[in-house]
Amino acid sequence: MGLLITSIILQLLVAILLLVVGRMDYEPNRGQRKRDNRWVVAFNDISTAGIFFITVVNIFIASFIAHGKAYIPPVNAESAWNEKMYQQRKAWELTSKSNTSH
Repeated sequence: MGLLITSIILQLLVAILLLVVGRMDYEPNRGQRKRDNRWVVAFNDISTAGIFFITVVNIFIASFIAHGKAYIPPVNAESAWNEKMYQQRKAWELTSKSNTSH
């Protein structure tokens, strides 16, 4: 949930920054002051870095969500493995019993 909120906040901040950059008048041939040009370039670079971070966060979100549920690794991997093996053994016993009864 935290990654999702982080992604949304970053997207809003970058959108606002892009609106600000879009409103700035940047024409290098018009003889503007160098200080004004630096702000436009800096805001443009910050928005590019923001888009990169949004992409990284979204990749993490996509990697931890499977079939609509967040993947939470088990606390004790050995007990999770044993539980999985137990379930498979039970399923095998049920299928072998049903095959022999026919």
